[in-house]
Amino acid sequence: MKRLIALIICAGMLLLCGCAEKNTEVENPVDGEDTEQAGPQPSTEPSTEPSTEPADGGENTEKTYDFSKGITEDGYFEGIKALDHVTLPDFETLEIPEDCFTPNRAEVEYQLSVSVFSQYGTPDYEKVIEDGDTVNIDYVGSVDGVEFAGGSTNGEGTDVTIGVTNYIPGFLDQLIGHKAGENFDINVTFPEDYGNTELAGAAAVFNITVNYVSVPPTALTDEMAADFGFDSAEGLMEDLENWVVEQYRSRYFSELVLGAAYTDIPESVIELMRDYVVMEYEMSYGYDLSDSRDDFISYYEANVATMEDMAKEAIFALALCEREGIVLTDADIEEYEMTRFTEDYGVPFVKNQILIYRIAPELIFSEQNAPEEASE
Repeated sequence: MKRLIALIICAGMLLLCGCAEKNTEVENPVDGEDTEQAGPQPSTEPSTEPSTEPADGGENTEKTYDFSKGITEDGYFEGIKALDHVTLPDFETLEIPEDCFTPNRAEVEYQLSVSVFSQYGTPDYEKVIEDGDTVNIDYVGSVDGVEFAGGSTNGEGTDVTIGVTNYIPGFLDQLIGHKAGENFDINVTFPEDYGNTELAGAAAVFNITVNYVSVPPTALTDEMAADFGFDSAEGLMEDLENWVVEQYRSRYFSELVLGAAYTDIPESVIELMRDYVVMEYEMSYGYDLSDSRDDFISYYEANVATMEDMAKEAIFALALCEREGIVLTDADIEEYEMTRFTEDYGVPFVKNQILIYRIAPELIFSEQNAPEEASE
C-alpha cells in the first residue's frame, strides 16, 4: 500500500484514532524526539498496533477473539439506538473551516520539511545554527556533576530540529548561534512532572558538541518520492496534501464529538471499547492480559484515550448514520477495500468501523457543507 495515510478500518482505528488521544511526548533529551508520524515515512505500511505497553506483559497466548460480539449484522450496537444517547448538531448549518477541504499550504510545507526534506540534508560545517535548523549533535548530561543514565549520545550523534524536536524546555534554544566544531555547556531544569522521579525538577548541565548543520534540499524530486513508495513527486505531494486535510478534519470531528450533548453513555459500549483495546493488543503481540487487564486499561486511558471518549465517538458517529438511515452491505465492504479484515475481525465489526470512521465523516464533510471558497 503506497498511500501515505490509509484509513485502516479495524480495531487499530479505535486504538490510534480515538477522538481524545492524549499527548504522550517524552521530554528526555535522548528519548524526547517527537515520534508522531506526521507525514510520509520511507517504505512503510501504516501501523495498526497500539503504542502502549501493559503494566504486566503476561504469557504468550493462542486465544481466539470475537470483535463482532455485541454488534448487529448491520454494524450497529446491539440493543442500543445511538440517537437516544446524543443530540446531534444540524450539520447542514455547520461552519466548517476551509482547511477541512483545501490543504493548508503552510502546514503542507512544514510537513514536507520535517517529514521528507529533513532526511536528505547536506552537512554544512560553517552555518550558524538558527531556529528551525536540523542539527547533528552529541551531548553528555549530568546532575551535580554526576552523569546520569540515558543522558548521553555516547558519541554516536543525533539529529534534532530546533522548534520541532521535543526535548527538555530550553534545551534546543541554547544551540542557536553556535556552529559545527563548537563545544559548550547548556543549563536546563527537568520538569517537575518528568517521568523519571530521580530527575524530576533537577537542574542539569549538558555538555554539547555540534557536529554539523543539516541543510535540506529546496525541491522534492521523483527519486525522493520513490523512497517513500510513490511513483512521482506529484504523487507524494498529493498524498501529503490529503493527509493534512485529514488532520484538520479529524480535529474538527473531535471537537464536534466532545462538544455534543450526551444523555448518557451506555456502559455496554464502554465495555466493548475495553474489549477492543485488550483484544487488539493481545492479538498483535501474543500476550494474555487476563491477570493484568485493569492495569493495562488504566495505562491506556492515561496515555492514549479514555474508554468513555472512545465510546462517545462511536455513539456520535452511529447516531449520525442512524439519522441518515444508512445500512451497509457486503458490497460496501468491498467498495471501501476492507474485505481483507473480515476474517480476523468479522463482518459486523468491519461494518461498524466503516460507519464510524468513513461514513460518518463523509456525511459531515460533504461538498454541501464546504465553505464557498473551498467548493469553487
